Amino acid sequence: MSTPSTSTAVLGLIVGNRGFFPDHLAQSGREEMIRVLEAAGSRDSKALLAAFKTVDIKYGDPDLYVAKPNGLKFADDRLLEDGSAMFVQWMEDQSQQVLFPEQFANGQPRPRA
Repeated sequence: MSTPSTSTAVLGLIVGNRGFFPDHLAQSGREEMIRVLEAAGSRDSKALLAAFKTVDIKYGDPDLYVAKPNGLKFADDRLLEDGSAMFVQWMEDQSQQVLFPEQFANGQPRPRA
């Protein structure tokens, strides 16, 4: 029978793009997570939750990798304050066109086939 370990828990963070998203998006997400972990200063769950509540990435920040006109910030319920979606459509040449929100739109919806 083994004795439970009394050592400190280790936190691991693996960030990847699954071969789909551009590398720079994975990198910016990784950098933001490192900022949150450093702000927490601890692996304590309450400290980590408090650190996530400090995330406030303004629109235009190079680490804001999603089209959020109000930036990215977590609400008290731990969900994003701005729950709006971004709609894109794939084109035949494998490019993407943004359809919504309007301020980011660079195309019109294709007609239904």
